[in-house]
Amino acid sequence: METLLYVIPLGIGAAFTPSLLALQILVTGQDAWARRAIAVASGSALAFGIFGLLIILGFKQLPTPDASGTDLVGGIIRLAAAVVLALSAIYLFTPHPVLQKDVEARIQGYVQRSGVVMIFMIAFLLSIKDMSSFVMLVPALHEIAIAPNVIEGAIALVVLYVLALSPVLIPIAIRVFFDKKSKDPMAKVYRFTMDHQFQIVGVVATLLAIYLAISGWHSLV
Repeated sequence: METLLYVIPLGIGAAFTPSLLALQILVTGQDAWARRAIAVASGSALAFGIFGLLIILGFKQLPTPDASGTDLVGGIIRLAAAVVLALSAIYLFTPHPVLQKDVEARIQGYVQRSGVVMIFMIAFLLSIKDMSSFVMLVPALHEIAIAPNVIEGAIALVVLYVLALSPVLIPIAIRVFFDKKSKDPMAKVYRFTMDHQFQIVGVVATLLAIYLAISGWHSLV
């Protein structure tokens, strides 16, 4: 249970991926949407899955925490992630109007010109480039790798990835359950996401940096 409680905030933080959310909202807003929406979700899931597998396999080779409860490796990982997120937040809070418009234009172009295979590859590449989410996932994956039992670790891993992939899963669920009625509210979410994409990630990065700094310090003392 402790592992699950620790990874949930990090999974929620990793879910704030404006580019993937915007891409999936545009795809699910079209009439022929199902195959491409599944391709977006699959591409993103593959990227996160490969990353997670490699990281967990690497962490399995590291020493486990000692009996005293001090977790030197985990503490260092959390503090390092906190520093990276804090530096990222500084950049993200700096206005980038030209880059913001460029990101939106590219996402709209992807949706207009891409078939199923291409949209799968685009989602994969956008996920691979999502460094802030990966930084948030690394401490969570370390906690899962050192979980006291396999079942607890497996449950935490599933929850972590469902949360991290929610930007590409929730638009599909909304379209399935509400069909075309979902277009207007999702359009508003898209507009807000694109207009505040850097600030959104900046706020999340700041909050998670604080969370990781505090939990990392407690792991060392």
